[in-house]
Amino acid sequence: GKVVDIFQSPDDKFKFFFGVSVKPIAKFPFEGGILDCGIKVFEEPPEDNSFDYTYVAGLDHYKHTESTGDSIGSLYILKRKVNINDSFSDSIVCSFCSRPASMVIFNRTVEMLLEAYGAQVLQENADISFQQYLEPKGKDIKLLANGQEIVQRMISSDSRQVNKYGLSPTVKNKEYLLNLVISYCWEELEAYIDSEGNEIMILGVERIFDEELLQEILEYKPGKNVDRIIAFGHALVWARYLDDINVIPKVKGQKIKKLTNEEYHEKMNNIRGRVRNKYGTRRSNPYGRR
Repeated sequence: GKVVDIFQSPDDKFKFFFGVSVKPIAKFPFEGGILDCGIKVFEEPPEDNSFDYTYVAGLDHYKHTESTGDSIGSLYILKRKVNINDSFSDSIVCSFCSRPASMVIFNRTVEMLLEAYGAQVLQENADISFQQYLEPKGKDIKLLANGQEIVQRMISSDSRQVNKYGLSPTVKNKEYLLNLVISYCWEELEAYIDSEGNEIMILGVERIFDEELLQEILEYKPGKNVDRIIAFGHALVWARYLDDINVIPKVKGQKIKKLTNEEYHEKMNNIRGRVRNKYGTRRSNPYGRR
């Protein structure tokens, strides 16, 4: 993805823009301490950033500003299944994993990203710094997903949470979340039609372009601190709940087209070699300047 910083338009509180960032991206495992990181963008926010449930997000926060542990604040924004020929359908469009000197900096960045994409976030509610940041602004209802409703419908009908926002990290909730991530990675998807008319399949993990998340998935084992997986899993839980209650974004109709081998590889090469935004290509224009 393109590494950027996000800014709010000074004359329009609803408009946001990205600038090329020189900040680092936190590697896995995180070595602890303070690290102010850039944002990874795979697809830019839409011009219309209304909250129509096209985008959803998952958040795994942290307890203290500085730590010698390997925990890092992680936000993933997912584009739901809105068009079968959309290259980013059911895929991550933005990731932000950081541990800056101030929690306010982290929370403000998360707030701007959610508003830029028009996405509500499902948080892990063991750490509620972001919720506490939003409450004085009256934005908790606007930006936080109601985890109580999700848990009772998707996981356990008799479950009760002290905090209705987000998911409590119970054994049942974590098991459900991790199983969704596993299912997402192993899902078989039709990629293209070969020269003999056969449907060629790929695994769902190929939809993940975030390298650090892939590294966490590769190295996952019970007990390991995997903040990115948890954040991504919360976005998936939120998306699948909306699917289950039939909340479908309003999109223009699109004819379904089965791709040929050549068309498929041309599409994938375009994704890998170009970020779909105003900064141009990664290969020929690494700094995004015209």
